[in-house]
Amino acid sequence: MIYIGHVAKTHGLHGHLSIKIDMPQDMCQLLDKIKKIYISKNEPLLITKAQLNNKIFLRVKIKSINNREDAKNILRHSIFIKKGEHSQFDNEWDEKNKYLHFKIYDKTEGEIGSIEKIDFNRPQPLFIVKKDGNTILIPFVNELITNINMVSKVINVELPENLIQICNQ
Repeated sequence: MIYIGHVAKTHGLHGHLSIKIDMPQDMCQLLDKIKKIYISKNEPLLITKAQLNNKIFLRVKIKSINNREDAKNILRHSIFIKKGEHSQFDNEWDEKNKYLHFKIYDKTEGEIGSIEKIDFNRPQPLFIVKKDGNTILIPFVNELITNINMVSKVINVELPENLIQICNQ
């Protein structure tokens, strides 16, 4: 399952929902063609109409939800799509996330950690790296990357001095 966002609000009186999309804007455009979403990873909902609104909101009409009260029952629920049901989206998703779970090594600091997420919803994408329970944000900038080994799933970087200390949350 691929997390795409959450139900942010109801829209109108006939059960329409607005889903806040939590992924790169270029991928949001692929979502207006989906026909099925899932709540809490297991409950499928059929979409009768979907329209991208304001680049990061997907307004949908769910077949089984016909009024505002029913729509309110799923407010703030996480929304997923199933990998394999949307080939164009799947291909783009795989390309954007091909570095997930790679280890990052800095030239001077050594092992920094493992990439848990890539945040594309910023002007500059970030690797979200975890190590020993800590989260470190590292800019996803080609100029900082010295080598990528796809086989051993390792990215070598040369980060500016003290960047890890500054970006350690």
